[in-house]
Amino acid sequence: MVTSSTLKAPESVNNSLDVSIVIPVFNKEELTRNCLASLDANTTRELRWEVVIVDNASKDGTPAYLQEATKQYSWLRVIRNEENIGFSRACNQGVRASQAPAVLLLNNDTEARAGWLEPLVRTLYGESRVAAVGSKLLFPNEEIQHAGVFIIESEFPPDPLLPQHIYFHKPSDLPDAQIRRVYPAITGACMLIKRAAYDAVGGLDEEYWNGYEDVDLCFKFHEQGWICVYEPESVLLHFESQSGPERFRCVTKNVQRLHQKWIGKIDPDFSMAANGEIKRKNCNGIYRYAAADQLSFSDVLSAIRCTPPSLTSVDSPVITRVPSSIDIRPVSKLVSRYNVLLVEPADYEHSNAFLEVGELMVESLKSLGRDARLQRNFVDPDGINIVLGYQLLPEPRDLLGCRHVVYQLEQLSEREGWFRPELLEILNQADEVWDYSEENINFLRRRGVPHLRLLPIGFHENLRRIGRKTQDIDVLFYGSLNPRRRAILDQIATFANVKCLVGVYGAERDAYIARSKVVLNIHYYEAQIMEQCRIAYLLNNHAFVITEDSPSNPFGDAIVSAPYERLVETVQDYLGRPKECYLKAKQGFQSFKQCSMIEYMRPLLSIENGTKRSPNRAIA
Repeated sequence: MVTSSTLKAPESVNNSLDVSIVIPVFNKEELTRNCLASLDANTTRELRWEVVIVDNASKDGTPAYLQEATKQYSWLRVIRNEENIGFSRACNQGVRASQAPAVLLLNNDTEARAGWLEPLVRTLYGESRVAAVGSKLLFPNEEIQHAGVFIIESEFPPDPLLPQHIYFHKPSDLPDAQIRRVYPAITGACMLIKRAAYDAVGGLDEEYWNGYEDVDLCFKFHEQGWICVYEPESVLLHFESQSGPERFRCVTKNVQRLHQKWIGKIDPDFSMAANGEIKRKNCNGIYRYAAADQLSFSDVLSAIRCTPPSLTSVDSPVITRVPSSIDIRPVSKLVSRYNVLLVEPADYEHSNAFLEVGELMVESLKSLGRDARLQRNFVDPDGINIVLGYQLLPEPRDLLGCRHVVYQLEQLSEREGWFRPELLEILNQADEVWDYSEENINFLRRRGVPHLRLLPIGFHENLRRIGRKTQDIDVLFYGSLNPRRRAILDQIATFANVKCLVGVYGAERDAYIARSKVVLNIHYYEAQIMEQCRIAYLLNNHAFVITEDSPSNPFGDAIVSAPYERLVETVQDYLGRPKECYLKAKQGFQSFKQCSMIEYMRPLLSIENGTKRSPNRAIA
């Protein structure tokens, strides 16, 4: 047992430990007893860990119990304070006394379940920009307490920066809660943090009293270019808010401090009107995170214990202990700002067909050291806007005055298609026009469009997000239907289980992809231009794709292609050879993985050398 007067920060990080668990306590002996017992029973010994408890002058049986617990648990150390110094100060005190390069803030009103710590460690070291990882926390009735925190701009109650738990009180097996995501914030009730990141932002702000300090910490991480990730494979029970009235005595002061520091710096994810109507505002704050999927737990253990001491020093500017196979460069100063603009007219859901391309561009730009975000119907007058869905703009002159690139993603054909001559005004006023297809570029060049550049759709690790499930669907098709598509699907339906999706996007569509043996691509037009957006995303996610032939196939033998009149027999043939389907999907993924979207985009960053063409004018 040590007291606060004997506490000193460690001279250096102790590389014989992997994780330090810091638990502040105030009374509630029975909760602390239960928490420590669950840690002892359910925390892997493959990791080397310690627990540091900071007792904030408990008045019940806690001090006596902790004295006995230090004899029972060799991994436990206790700091005893003479007064209650609050959650923030106690956590900072415990972190300074701890020794591992990763620290885990944990409430004593939690109960760890088997295998809770390994997923947190794996995700924390998935890549260098991850600063913190949070668990799925459940109420005792198995409903969700925490699965990530989002931010609302609320009219009633009036709060421009209101943190809210997503999926609160929803069932624990809710499919959306099983997806690893980046959030603006995660709860400090169970948060694993890289010590270097914690130290770099000064730890928890001690001006808060038992509330909002965890949200503030996450905001500080985001401000430095780091991210906070929710990890659903790590599960604990949380009895929540067991500290008594002490927890709530400074709520108003805490809210005022959060507003003072962060209004104008943090973009709310949603807005909520006084009538309860909620609308999405910011598409950049919440997104799927897949980088940890490539790492096994043994990979992580091997890598973090071989990291040179210079990379685990608390003074190092590098976020530490990243496996050698992952980028370990420090977060550098961002040199240019990109706004990926998704044009979405009211009541038009099909703009979501471009969503994964937008996410792909944001991830690739971030990998190239650029500040990038994806937003709907918002133009950044001071950044470089990359426009997806330009043909949906209500007014061709809407983008005048702002630096912008049009990424042309539609199929263009002399024979058929949707292209309208008036769209040339939008293309001609752009700083550059990017297109995924040489055929499309030639189409536009014949119409006098300048500044054309080829940008194929490539691979990025963070777009790997679809896990494989029991494949109970033979053939999946998604997209708009017309007679030439229906004719093929109707024939296949005579011998196979066919699922057609129209207007289904995101996680709901991905769940069907995970269940499908074959994903079928049929061209909408006779022009037979390859649907690269769709196929690239499928290959990025290890799907087996059969497609109608195209004069230009950028994917080569990564997919199976056949003429329109032979699609039915090709599908039937491969359904009878499941092992070959699996091997072909594996081959396709490995082949497509070599098509780096980061490298495709790198030469296009020369757009940064240009200037605005005319005075600023934002979209009305």
